[in-house]
Amino acid sequence: MRLILSVLFLAFSAISSLAQNTPLLLSNKDFGPNQALSLSAMKGWLFKQGHNPAWAKQSLNTTDWQSFSPDLLSSLQADSKGRTEGWFCIKLKLDSSLTNVPLGAINTTWTAADVYLDGSLIASFGKTGSKVDDYREHSPFYSIPIPLQLFPNKVCQLAIHVVDQTPQLKPILPKSQQKSASLFTLTGPLYNHYAYQNNMEWVRYTTCWISVILVTVFLVWILSRLNLLGLSLRAELLGFLDWPIH
Repeated sequence: MRLILSVLFLAFSAISSLAQNTPLLLSNKDFGPNQALSLSAMKGWLFKQGHNPAWAKQSLNTTDWQSFSPDLLSSLQADSKGRTEGWFCIKLKLDSSLTNVPLGAINTTWTAADVYLDGSLIASFGKTGSKVDDYREHSPFYSIPIPLQLFPNKVCQLAIHVVDQTPQLKPILPKSQQKSASLFTLTGPLYNHYAYQNNMEWVRYTTCWISVILVTVFLVWILSRLNLLGLSLRAELLGFLDWPIH
């Protein structure tokens, strides 16, 4: 019986280790029409709560890490002060369809994050700071993708140190999960073009609605002034009609 259990345990460990070491294969077909590919909800992520600078190393031992994607990050991982801190790790591999294709990366969440590629820091979004006073959330608006040097048919390791704060008014989710967002999104060469078009469309839409609101407020103000003027004229007319004639 012990032999069977030992064999099952070894088989499970081997399968788990193989799953952890299997890289996420990416191709140009995975990118959307806006040349963006969100990796936050994809399988292959590993997570460990807490912080240790050594977890950025390429030779990271992830046997005690759990399978957990960034889009599942919530206040369940927060401490008593509402601070959520941990590390995500994933192995990536590009196929030949992405040869000589310039890629970038953006963070569309409020989460502060330090991104490491094969053990080297390549980007910081916000400020993770070990002290509360050093923490600064990331502003995701109008983000410019950071360039990535990823080579086809080569396995690379991506490690991300994240820090987030749970808002007191919405204690269920941290800021990073209050809207549809992605902690790590790969971008293609035309992403900036599409992002600019979307931003301009949002500006036009916002300008239109602000104009409508201002015109509405102005018309209400005019009508109120005309109403007051009408009441004043009516009072004067009634006073004139009641004036005694000699």
